[in-house]
Amino acid sequence: MPDVNPLFGLLHCQHALDPQQEDVQFMSASESHYELMEIARQLERIHVVLQAMFDASQQLQNEAQAYLQNQAVHAESFLGRLDTPDYYPFVALPHGTLVKDCPDGGRQFVLPDGAVIVVKNDRTMVAAHDGVAVELTPQAGHVVLPNGQRFEVSGEFCRTTHTAAGIEGLPDSVEPVCIGPGRYRAEFPDGVTLTVWHALPGQDCMLSVANPTGGTLVISRKGIQGIGLEVQVRLLPDGALGFRVQPEADSSAVQYLHSGVARPDEGVVQLALSNGTTLTYSCGDTGGGEDNPDDDGLPHTFTCEERGQCSV
Repeated sequence: MPDVNPLFGLLHCQHALDPQQEDVQFMSASESHYELMEIARQLERIHVVLQAMFDASQQLQNEAQAYLQNQAVHAESFLGRLDTPDYYPFVALPHGTLVKDCPDGGRQFVLPDGAVIVVKNDRTMVAAHDGVAVELTPQAGHVVLPNGQRFEVSGEFCRTTHTAAGIEGLPDSVEPVCIGPGRYRAEFPDGVTLTVWHALPGQDCMLSVANPTGGTLVISRKGIQGIGLEVQVRLLPDGALGFRVQPEADSSAVQYLHSGVARPDEGVVQLALSNGTTLTYSCGDTGGGEDNPDDDGLPHTFTCEERGQCSV
């Protein structure tokens, strides 16, 4: 406040009709002019502070609203998972199926009709219905209960280890899939499909290699043969059987010239695929089989003449 208290001062007022124009200036004769100007400046500072507080509160409100919306989305997702029971390893089961996790890591499913499916921690399955219990084995990605009900099994659950499939040398990227009792299939990136059968009661060992362009190499108790392709078979000095798929003379298609050695006394087939993968399949004992129910369980024995078709 100046020492001299003048009788008038200069006032600045906003244009009443056009706020965009410059302030209107006029002289005030009030003795309290400077006091009023000081109060106006203080009110302006208070206004700035209040505006900043309002802007901050608006920002906090927007952030809180976004957080609540995000939480609502998560809550809906969680409730959705609660509404959809976890039927693993099954893709889906009838509505109303009761699921129980067993202490040993297995799972029990009680279907609405009273049928019970138990999935053990070693991935074996047992179904019980009307006093009848049977072991279930996924076939083509499905299991069939004694009462005829058919349920799809997760593809990941059907995958098995290389050891369980009896195949050594598979690339890590190739996972064998169980397609039935003692039956496994492995598909390679180039389209070649390897299928093996283990010896079980009523089932003999067998190995097949199917090419994506057609033609299948089959190694079984009945010999080594080609379906849709020619296979050369030779008897080696150590008693093993060497075989090789022969190229087609007049073919522009990709040719899959697999080769290998079958060792009858050991029940082993060593196979070199055309894609560079070298495999060893252990077929084990014969397990009887439908052709020889009284078999003593010894490894397969082939008889073969050089370059001829093998036979048992």
